[in-house]
Amino acid sequence: MGFTFMRNVAICKVFRELGLIENMGTGIEAVFSSYEQRGLKLPEINEDKNYVKCILPRTPMSKMNELFLHPGVSSEDNDILNLLNKKSHISISDVVNELGLARSTAGRRLAILVEKGFICKRGVGKATKYFGVQQKKLL
Repeated sequence: MGFTFMRNVAICKVFRELGLIENMGTGIEAVFSSYEQRGLKLPEINEDKNYVKCILPRTPMSKMNELFLHPGVSSEDNDILNLLNKKSHISISDVVNELGLARSTAGRRLAILVEKGFICKRGVGKATKYFGVQQKKLL
């Protein structure tokens, strides 16, 4: 009937404060929009008297990297953004160790991503950490 209600108020509050949800009832719309933007087969929703079943089609891992390319970013910088998607924050050392870049190159690329607004920087010197823009609200 189109009604939205919270089953677990505490979890909803945490997700809202983390910026992972903005309004109740928009999650399904966001899922469909995300699938559509990436050109994927859309999810199916099956309803019966006693249940609602949502089938989310999966994508082979070989295609995942190309689906999550960030527009306006070089493929090298995209690797840094994908690394950041796996962790809550990264450092220059993480980029050097995970991607095999020289320290100066890693620092230069991180600075460019900060300047373009894709990531944000917190701290100075060895204590510097880089966060995704969605985590910027928590800083």
